[in-house]
Amino acid sequence: MRDGLPFDVLLDMAERERDACARVASDMDVGLRRAQDRMRLLESHFAACSSARPKDAAAHDGAKIRNDRAFLARLEMALRRQADDVRGSQARLDQARDAMREAEKRLRAFGQLKTRALRAAAAVEAKRDQQMNDEFAARRVRAAL
Repeated sequence: MRDGLPFDVLLDMAERERDACARVASDMDVGLRRAQDRMRLLESHFAACSSARPKDAAAHDGAKIRNDRAFLARLEMALRRQADDVRGSQARLDQARDAMREAEKRLRAFGQLKTRALRAAAAVEAKRDQQMNDEFAARRVRAAL
């Protein structure tokens, strides 16, 4: 509920920041899942290619063996790069989640400040009402005497 207090502007800004951080975290999560999917694909391809190597090296000529080894070396390099990408994606997701938690924390803090301000204003209003009632009662007593 917006009451026109200065805290409303802060609350709106904090909500927008939290929502933006949530969108970024969501995008980072999607990116991490894609990187993990690529990693699994590369791992399965590497496993299939390494297990498909002939047990009898004499069955293939030297060029074929060299090509197979070079291909597996490139696959290993791709696996290492993809593992780095997965770690980087995870780190970016962790940072985005931390930023979202901080934004949520600020939003709660501004909400608490607004609640305190409203309670303080209500207490002042109640005190003013009580003073007015006391003054009115005192006047009635004086008028009755």
